[in-house]
Amino acid sequence: ISNTRSFVDRMAVTVVDVLPNGNLVVEGYRTRVVGGEERVLRITGVVRPADVTTANAVNSGNISNFRISYT
Repeated sequence: ISNTRSFVDRMAVTVVDVLPNGNLVVEGYRTRVVGGEERVLRITGVVRPADVTTANAVNSGNISNFRISYT
């Protein structure tokens, strides 16, 4: 199976846990209507506080255990 879709977006997430080493467990979701159908993009992962920018943002490449579901 081959898929050539590309997805670029920004979304807010919530810190749901702080690990003993200080890393942050985050999760968030966004609902969009695509082609007349409601789609939900949900992400989870672990972020090092040092990777959070002064704009309170994190590049997805800096999220470990990064999981995306698109339903």
